[in-house]
Amino acid sequence: MQDQDFNSDTQSFIVRIWHEAVAGDGKVTSWRGSILHVGSGKRIYFHNLDSIKRFVRERTGMEEGDAGVWFKSLLGRVKQK
Repeated sequence: MQDQDFNSDTQSFIVRIWHEAVAGDGKVTSWRGSILHVGSGKRIYFHNLDSIKRFVRERTGMEEGDAGVWFKSLLGRVKQK
């Protein structure tokens, strides 16, 4: 596979998330973050984790259902930590 073909089929994102508020019981009550689309340099900041899914869909053309499956997998990894 040539680099050009690989780049046209691959999208790279850098996602940073952090919690802003934690309840007395230790439960996170507010998340913040940013997501960068490496290919275009476009970055957004967000207060809602669903914004990650929306941004990825916009940059890739991914359908809602596909993005939902991907996003649930991502959130599962975040919650495990």
